[in-house]
Amino acid sequence: MGLLINLVVGAIHLGLLATDLVFLCLLLRMLSLRWPVPGLLAFNSLSRPLVEWFTGHVDRISQRAGSKPLSERTSLFVGMLVLSVLRMLVVVLCAGSTAG
Repeated sequence: MGLLINLVVGAIHLGLLATDLVFLCLLLRMLSLRWPVPGLLAFNSLSRPLVEWFTGHVDRISQRAGSKPLSERTSLFVGMLVLSVLRMLVVVLCAGSTAG
């Protein structure tokens, strides 16, 4: 493979890693709402700016679509669902482009 292809594949892998990291932060936030264990609360306070930024975007998009403001748990769930679908689409597109 050439240098350009390796750079593109590396960028895709980095994007998937970032998606997984945001998903993990959302999941741990949801778990800390359910079970306030000190370890989860510590990680929650560490990742709070990222989670609030992402859920703020999810809320803004849902309000533009005509929905009422979402609760925090619903916003976290919708964000996790969107990230899962986005990750699956990227993986399928990459796998489909290398299969031929």
